[in-house]
Amino acid sequence: MSSIECGLLRASDTDAAAHLLAVAFSTADPPAIAMGLTEAEIEQFATPLCAKAVTDGLTVVARSLPSNQFAGVLLTDDFAMPPTFSTTSFSHKFLPILTMLDGLDEEYRKSHSVPAGQYLHLFMLAVDGHFSGRGIAQQLVTACLSNGNAKGYTHAITEATGVVSQHVFRKLGFTDRLRASYRDYRYQGRAVFASIGNHEAAILMDRATT
Repeated sequence: MSSIECGLLRASDTDAAAHLLAVAFSTADPPAIAMGLTEAEIEQFATPLCAKAVTDGLTVVARSLPSNQFAGVLLTDDFAMPPTFSTTSFSHKFLPILTMLDGLDEEYRKSHSVPAGQYLHLFMLAVDGHFSGRGIAQQLVTACLSNGNAKGYTHAITEATGVVSQHVFRKLGFTDRLRASYRDYRYQGRAVFASIGNHEAAILMDRATT
């Protein structure tokens, strides 16, 4: 069996990373599926984020050796300096999702001081289905925390939107802090996530990087 190696996202990886995120989120992310987001729409959203992530040096990818095949990505930024979005540059179907996640983030910031350079934001995690069952998600999170800690980051935050990712993060020591119930959440008065079954909520979770 091939081995898996984790390392930082490179400029040559951006298209592959955006495509993998698009495939994974269009087929497995509960809010994305509820909003009917297509692979193409998610790839359009993820591509500029991946390009910026190269400069940030916080995003980690997994490769299968010796083939160097792209196996996974954990798109990460600084929680104190979230990316800015132009609402004309991506599908309007993202807005309920981003609004829900922003609400969790703002609630967290009310009770936590979040200076720049201290809190990693583990934003989008994806593993190629051909490599499932090999613990790559856990490897990516562990490598991301180690890289962040080496750069002076003391904490990490994620908004886990499905039971699989929530299980992964809990297994690695993340603690549930805030929840947005899919059944109860309203966007402009509409229960936009009411169709989600088998997943109760988006959960903001955190832990120290060490």
